[in-house]
Amino acid sequence: MGSSREIGITLKTVTPTFLGGAEVGDPPELRPPSLKGALRFWYRAIDPKFEEREPKLFGSTRVDQGQSLLRLGLEKALRSGKGGGWDFKRYRERGFETRGNDGLRLNGIVYLGFPFGLKGEAQQRRPIPPGSSLSIVGRFGNEPDELTRKAVLAAWWLLGHLGGLGSRSRRGFGTVALQKWDCDWGEAEALPIAHGARTANEWLPAFEKGCKVLQDWFGIWSGMPSHTVLGRGARVLLYPKDFEGPSESCQPWEKALWRVGTDLQGFRQKASPDYKNVRAHLEGNGTLKNGEPLRTAFGMPLRFQYQRGRLSTTFVPAGYDRSASPLFLRVVEFGDDARPLVVRLCAPPAGGAPGIKEEGRNEVWKAPDGRVVDSFLQMLRTRYGDSMQEVQL
Repeated sequence: MGSSREIGITLKTVTPTFLGGAEVGDPPELRPPSLKGALRFWYRAIDPKFEEREPKLFGSTRVDQGQSLLRLGLEKALRSGKGGGWDFKRYRERGFETRGNDGLRLNGIVYLGFPFGLKGEAQQRRPIPPGSSLSIVGRFGNEPDELTRKAVLAAWWLLGHLGGLGSRSRRGFGTVALQKWDCDWGEAEALPIAHGARTANEWLPAFEKGCKVLQDWFGIWSGMPSHTVLGRGARVLLYPKDFEGPSESCQPWEKALWRVGTDLQGFRQKASPDYKNVRAHLEGNGTLKNGEPLRTAFGMPLRFQYQRGRLSTTFVPAGYDRSASPLFLRVVEFGDDARPLVVRLCAPPAGGAPGIKEEGRNEVWKAPDGRVVDSFLQMLRTRYGDSMQEVQL
């Protein structure tokens, strides 16, 4: 870009991206605060010393720390992809349904995107469609030092390889792929961009190298963090090339979301022992123990209902409205091929809340330790065998 105070970023949307436009009919809008929030999250996820550097880089509400050094803006108008995007009515058709081992209906794409169908067809939000190009520029008032440059590059790299933007970004929507960056920073040359690879065998080495560079820059998280991090024990699973999709003809990204969503839905639906234990608890025939229900480790609030909703309860983190999932789903493209990517980050139980409770009640239980999330990954490894490729960090 001709200046050491600037960095240009190009992202491509891989799945529908629901940004802004919360009111019906509003166009989707990419706003700097949304971008900065995503960058802040991924920087915190990689740097164990984030508390020293984050306020200076991304700003703070404290009077003595002030505004962010980094200013973001759209370099060019959003170039929208062609056609498609999100069609909830079509996804509910029989061609997207399958049956689980217990005979229950499964529909992975509707399962992952259920909030986007809550208001009915006439009330749907409009996403930025897949294939759109986002060009962003970041500017500093003064020349950034080495640590600042590395922090910015790390945040963009992780967002564009593991993260997403907007609603349901942990469940496959808002997947954005980093295409390129334009800056005069020497550190950028050490950090390879994996997207654009024609095959998984090209993508994975570039991705692994990038992770290694970031760990060399910042060190590796150890112990129990207070928030979600890319620490020791984090896992990344890439689906095989040939996996079953819906009987309905669909785009590669639709097939990928359907597949991983169906796998997750099948694992969680009526999962033992949660389904039986919570029902017994509600009927007065059992008492929940610490570490139950297990599935709260996937994120809260978590609702259970029986008898068509006549018997129900919702679990929430104590003292919080919600807790985020340590499981990220996204889609990786290889030319005309698209595959699910499953990312399991390290996180404290209940997102760092002191425990879990039922909505409307005061009793607090110890949160589960997250082993049920690892059980889901093990289920995937068993189902797909050696063709499921994995990176362990």
